[in-house]
Amino acid sequence: MSRVVTYRNIYAAVLEELVTDPLVDADDIEVEVVSGAVSLTGTVPSQPQCAAATAAVWRVAGVTAVDNLLAVALPSGPPAGG
Repeated sequence: MSRVVTYRNIYAAVLEELVTDPLVDADDIEVEVVSGAVSLTGTVPSQPQCAAATAAVWRVAGVTAVDNLLAVALPSGPPAGG
């Protein structure tokens, strides 16, 4: 018996991938799914995490497209060496 892929299945699986991927800080990532197309919005601390988030979404069955709109929010604080 094959499993039916629904919006809820995809949404839940995408969240699970993002939260469990050690390369992604998913705390500030929002997910939207429309007909298998996943949009990511919010912020991540680095460009590599942005790319890792896209890769994580593509691992989910039923995903037909990924629109990564994540912004890279560099950590705030005093300048290095100062």
